[in-house]
Amino acid sequence: YGLSSNMSLNATLNPDFGQVEADPAELNLSVFETFQDERRPFFVADGEAFKTPIDLFYSRRIGRQPGYHSLPDGHDALNESESTTILGAAKLTGKTASKTTFGLLTALTAKEYARVETTMVREVSGEEYQERSDFLVEPRTHFLVGRVKQDILAGNSHVGLLGTAVQRDRARNAYTGGVDWTLKWRDNGYTFWGQFAGSRATVDDQRRGGLGNMAVLSKNSGWLRGELWWEAYSRHFEIDDLGFQWRSDFYNPWLWIQLRKEEDWAIFRRNFYNFNRWGTWNFDRTNLQNGFDFNTHHQFKNYWWVHFDYYHMWRSFDDLDTRGGPLIARPASDGFEIELESDDRFMVSGWVEYEWEDNSAGSTRREVSGSIRIRPTSRFEISLRPRYSWNFNDAQWVENFDADADGENDQFVYGELDSQTLDLTTRANILFSRDLSLEFYVQPFISAGQYANFKELAQPRSYSFVAHPGPEESPDFRNRSLHSNAVLRWEYKPGSTLFIVWSQFRHDDSDLGAFRPGYNLRRSFVEAQLLVEHLGRDGHTALDVALSC
Repeated sequence: YGLSSNMSLNATLNPDFGQVEADPAELNLSVFETFQDERRPFFVADGEAFKTPIDLFYSRRIGRQPGYHSLPDGHDALNESESTTILGAAKLTGKTASKTTFGLLTALTAKEYARVETTMVREVSGEEYQERSDFLVEPRTHFLVGRVKQDILAGNSHVGLLGTAVQRDRARNAYTGGVDWTLKWRDNGYTFWGQFAGSRATVDDQRRGGLGNMAVLSKNSGWLRGELWWEAYSRHFEIDDLGFQWRSDFYNPWLWIQLRKEEDWAIFRRNFYNFNRWGTWNFDRTNLQNGFDFNTHHQFKNYWWVHFDYYHMWRSFDDLDTRGGPLIARPASDGFEIELESDDRFMVSGWVEYEWEDNSAGSTRREVSGSIRIRPTSRFEISLRPRYSWNFNDAQWVENFDADADGENDQFVYGELDSQTLDLTTRANILFSRDLSLEFYVQPFISAGQYANFKELAQPRSYSFVAHPGPEESPDFRNRSLHSNAVLRWEYKPGSTLFIVWSQFRHDDSDLGAFRPGYNLRRSFVEAQLLVEHLGRDGHTALDVALSC
């Protein structure tokens, strides 16, 4: 709702994650969370007003999958919600005549319960029986974000403040705040930007405060460009309640240098040569990463592009891979990428890319991907993006064991993992008129992995192992899924839009075995009547209607 020409108020009830587009399927066996783009219209609109260099506000936290309270041992979940119900949310954004940008966002989410089953024993007979109950997995939570940003230096620079608060019903609260800046001079040829931030949250079951900072100095003009980057986050810097961070307890200096030629010569229109050098350490001064990258980008006179990238990582250590255990060494590795990209001004355009990576211990990764876009008219576009990857990991973490039953894990078990992944993402957009459009998205996804030669870490700070029998249950996997949805958008009057969304998600992780993409795709999409049987009854089909005013 437009309160004035420079101020707007938006409100929403239950802006579902499925309203626009499902998150793409992926295989993630790392310790790091995947960053997902925001697609819900309420949070996308004016979302830039809340952006800062450090992600203190990550809107996907609002309405995320419940899980604040973990299920106790012995409790098996019979059903779990995929998202937390958003009871309501409101957002006020605007800019004053004195060039002060402001934003205020508030949201309230409901309590969420999981239906659980517990094995009980009768006192008299000793007979086991199953008891079902509801377990609170997410408390009622109030989220609050405030933002102020003042333009300075003729309007091309700014200083800003951002604060967040997460207040939970009978659970721990969390708070963050920060000051950020962007300073430009010499016709925007030089930039100095960054942020200082602090947090107050629960870390390791204790209330702790943490600090983080990021500062970047860059030269943005001329044939020689570059960037000096610094970021550091203390051990107890914790912003994940409403923000996003890969990890804490590290500092990372980074250097980027670019040589560029943007005049025609020989067969080229322009050329870019980039060199990157970086290193990462934790505050125990353990080297976590140490590498360099050299990449080049060349545009030909026919507007095609070719891209090359080579990188090298020296031997370092990983302080997270053992999931709470000791450091493990990481072997040196090398990687190479090449991509060919066509002129996107034509009706048919696309690109193809090949990636290769090996390390000194024998791990290897190969990936082939591409994209083709067909745009016969300005009102219709369809794109297909296939991707196939094969990975052999010499030491993929599997599980930790407490062998001597003293309450602490002392066996950190790894295995050789051979995995393959295939997916095909298809999108289609139809513009019926300026106010009416239809979008379609579908992604079949297949991933399979087989483990062998289980082993445990022989000693801390090493990459040496001794044989281990492995877990009782096989960790082998084969995941198959189908994500699809269709979104009809109708802006029936300026600023007011009706969304009608049909979405379907099916997945199946049974039938462990070899990777058989042809068989899986044929059964999934040619034999349509077997779709539910093949992909399993796990999943959902939904029709959502949303109104944005």
